[in-house]
Amino acid sequence: MRTKILTLTIMMFFSVFAFAQTVERQVVSSSGSNYEGANYIVSSTVGEVITGTATTSTYILTQGFQQGFFTVSKLDEEIQVNYSVYPNPVVNTLNIELFAQKSTSLNISIFDIKGVAIDKKTENINGRTIIQSDFSNLPNGTYIIRISDLTNNTVKNLQIVKQ
Repeated sequence: MRTKILTLTIMMFFSVFAFAQTVERQVVSSSGSNYEGANYIVSSTVGEVITGTATTSTYILTQGFQQGFFTVSKLDEEIQVNYSVYPNPVVNTLNIELFAQKSTSLNISIFDIKGVAIDKKTENINGRTIIQSDFSNLPNGTYIIRISDLTNNTVKNLQIVKQ
């Protein structure tokens, strides 16, 4: 009986000081960064295991271990811009045809092959818009047309040949 009481006492003593595994919100990663704004903090890592995915017709959100406390209430909608550039090769006038279903402003920049800016325009696009650019005074060669939004996120880079 004494042995049982002693064994029970020892087991109770060790059970008070013995701990099981605990879950810590830590990530070991080779790369990542933190961004802080007035009302938010975004933390990202490379190589993190995905633990959940939410999908709608406009976005996909994957959550890993770091993001357990975040709730997404709204994501900015990406603006789709369709484009057509003609004629290529150009002799005198280049037509840049743009189509956006929602009103947006775009920067259209023209660079020579060395990266020197030749022309830059800001255009408000709503529906179908054709922008004409005069190439008649430019020397023959290769030019780059860069279409970007106002935050300079490049939508498309196009190569044009002047003859």
